[in-house]
Amino acid sequence: MEKTERQSNVELLRILAMLIIIGHHYVLHGGMADCTGAPFYNRIWIQFLLLGGKLGVSLFVLISGYFLVTANHLRIEKLLKLWLQVFTWSIICYGVYHVLMHRYTGQNQFLISDFVKCFFPLIFQSWWFASTYFALILFSPFLNRLLISLSQKQYRSFLLLMTACWGIVPLLFGKSFEVSHLLWFCYLYSIAGYIRLHRNPEVFPLSGPKCIALACLLLFFVLFVVDRCRILRLNLLQFREEYRYSFGEDGEQRFLLLLTVVAVLLFTGFLKCRIKHSRIINLISSSTFGVYLLHDSIHLRPALWSLVNGSHGDKYAYQLSFILRSVAVVLLVFAACMLIELLRITLLEKRYRNALGRAGARVEELLHKWNDSFDKADPMV
Repeated sequence: MEKTERQSNVELLRILAMLIIIGHHYVLHGGMADCTGAPFYNRIWIQFLLLGGKLGVSLFVLISGYFLVTANHLRIEKLLKLWLQVFTWSIICYGVYHVLMHRYTGQNQFLISDFVKCFFPLIFQSWWFASTYFALILFSPFLNRLLISLSQKQYRSFLLLMTACWGIVPLLFGKSFEVSHLLWFCYLYSIAGYIRLHRNPEVFPLSGPKCIALACLLLFFVLFVVDRCRILRLNLLQFREEYRYSFGEDGEQRFLLLLTVVAVLLFTGFLKCRIKHSRIINLISSSTFGVYLLHDSIHLRPALWSLVNGSHGDKYAYQLSFILRSVAVVLLVFAACMLIELLRITLLEKRYRNALGRAGARVEELLHKWNDSFDKADPMV
């Protein structure tokens, strides 16, 4: 499969999505999630960062679905590269964690269970997004066959059914309906696939900037509603836990449909915005997944946000400079993790990239032979 040149407008959106995710973790792990007494503009900004975590994840999956839906087979090289990236950072973060524990606390509690888990980060979900995304990529060729086989009318009905179950039901009742992270990813993947297969973004009635402006207005509306409900303590509507990133938490699940609409509008807007090819944007974007793995490691996460916020991070939510400070922290964390990830790519990944390509091609060849042997042995074929 020939490699295509990455579109810088989409890569810029990928960078923006990762910045939003870092902001989400900054507020969530920094103890600022429930500062109802903070100034109004700070509360709105906090709510944006909290709900923006799901928005950033949605953008990542939409981008993947848009470009992968036309693939007719699984690229083993891509899967191996993803696995090695997660595996490498799991080992490194685990090792750094124990070095820091021994250096600054004099303690080094070694557990066999943790040691084993660091060698199987996808299975034990050291990063929930990485595990779910890996599963999505693994099953994407079969999902593609399903989506491509549907007529446009059938595809619309398929999306409407998923929207009713996982968007409208939570919006009306505040309860999830048989949904998991992987099913939600498949939903977003299918939306992006529909845009690619049946709805050319160029014929969308709104221009790129107007799509982005409409997404921002809708997002502000959602944030305002969340803020009012938190201040008024409208527990009847179950808004108390909207900052939790879990499908078991009713509050955030309620906004799944609206946040999905915002993500689709932003995605469409950036697709329609023409940006000249930029090697710098594409280089920065190539590090985004590594940035996620590094800054949200279960081993290093507490140390990172303790270093940034101290023992009482919620105090910053009441300061006039909170928004500027949060932006500076997010940019700093992103820049530091980006440089480390680019260093990993230069020192490690580039050395095994060719071998990985050969191994992937060999595995694909063996899989084809294995399938052919089954076809020949099956009298019905």
